[in-house]
Amino acid sequence: MGLSSGQPSPNRSCRRLAGQQLNAETTYLFRHALLRDAAYELQLPAERAYCHESAVAALLAVHKRAQPESLAGELADHAGRALEQGADNAFLRECRERYLHQAMHAAAAGFRTSEAIRRAEELVALPWAGAKRRIEALVLAAEFCQRSGQGQRAAGHIRKALRLLEKAPDPKRTYQAHMLLAIDQIHRGQYAAAEASLQKLLASGVMEKQSRRYCVAVGNLAIVHREIGRNREAEQEFRQVIERLNALGDGAEEGRNLGNLANLLRDQGHHTEAESAYLRALELVREQGASFTEGIILGNYAEQLLQLGRHGQARAVIAQAQAVHHRTADTVSSAECASHLARVLAAEGNVEAAASMSRQAIETLGNAGMRLLAAAARFHLARFLFDAGRMAESATELDVAESELEAIGAREMLLCHASPLRAGLLAAGGADQAQRQKIKQLLMRTEAELERLGHVAGSAASRQLAACRALCKATKVDEWR
Repeated sequence: MGLSSGQPSPNRSCRRLAGQQLNAETTYLFRHALLRDAAYELQLPAERAYCHESAVAALLAVHKRAQPESLAGELADHAGRALEQGADNAFLRECRERYLHQAMHAAAAGFRTSEAIRRAEELVALPWAGAKRRIEALVLAAEFCQRSGQGQRAAGHIRKALRLLEKAPDPKRTYQAHMLLAIDQIHRGQYAAAEASLQKLLASGVMEKQSRRYCVAVGNLAIVHREIGRNREAEQEFRQVIERLNALGDGAEEGRNLGNLANLLRDQGHHTEAESAYLRALELVREQGASFTEGIILGNYAEQLLQLGRHGQARAVIAQAQAVHHRTADTVSSAECASHLARVLAAEGNVEAAASMSRQAIETLGNAGMRLLAAAARFHLARFLFDAGRMAESATELDVAESELEAIGAREMLLCHASPLRAGLLAAGGADQAQRQKIKQLLMRTEAELERLGHVAGSAASRQLAACRALCKATKVDEWR
């Protein structure tokens, strides 16, 4: 084990326990938790500390060759309780830090998100833990907070890690912390800041060009470029990193970037190529056991199926995605899939249930700080309310969605999707001359943006534009053409 000196010798009862396998049914005297807790509270602090310290010694004696992963948390807790009760020595401090570290990584590997975050935060709080260990814990806590939709909490951990890194530089952790910062900025719709963070990271020299880390950074930069409407640049970046990651043999990252390329192709209307990319991406991440990424790709593939009107298949893929999200505790992607499922319900005619599900998803995404995802979900709510003839409700939801999309600079979503719906609402209301001019401006702006982004006739946005023009013709508000 290599533990420092100062390890206590187990008392007589602990020696006896060390010679047998511990079993809850034969070892513990208290069958009721309240009775146990009352007996514990009757002990003086020094006696409690001795019990916990002896428990650490007994557990280590029983498992002296190798401690099972599941034991790390128990050892860390007993050491922590002993320290709390005043038994402060080098042995307990080392046990507390070492086994918290092991328990943190065991929880992370098992997708036990809350436990992973809790163990990491407990590790950061140890006054004797070194900067390197604390930075590692802060980075892990930030990553799992982001995954579980706790954006503010994640941001706090990132800031602390970056401050520590100024005093204790570490190339690997510097890369991780700055990458998490950029991801946080992307989630919040701060695209200019995210682009600057990623460009700075790429130029920092903390990673070799064409390395896995470099490819991850370029792939995330491509996500930013896609969201701000620089599709050609984004496509080129995605294809470059996919080729490089394939050469490096990194199937998980190749699959993630292939899935992101599929999103771009899908939205441009290249559905056949997008479908192939999604299916290949799923193969790659499943081969690598990258469950978190698998759940995200399944959700995005469901969006493709929804755009093509394949609602039955979309429902099945959403069910697969939500099973993965449950396993990985990915509350953000789960909420996004709930928004997808709401659209399936609306297409099936169950608009009330769809609206309720959609609003709950929007609230979850908003609380998680996912501004673009929340705005997109609200747009889809406005869209199916419009299709159901509930124009006033649709207009209210679209007002909020447009305001948020404009605030974060989500150009494609605003111009290619929200604008045609706004024009449709004006046309459905019997537009006067001023409103007809507004409709003309909206649709011309959408048309220009679709051309700039390389959308083809089969894209969802192109079909929405055509449907809006048909509505204008049917309601005789297209005389400006």
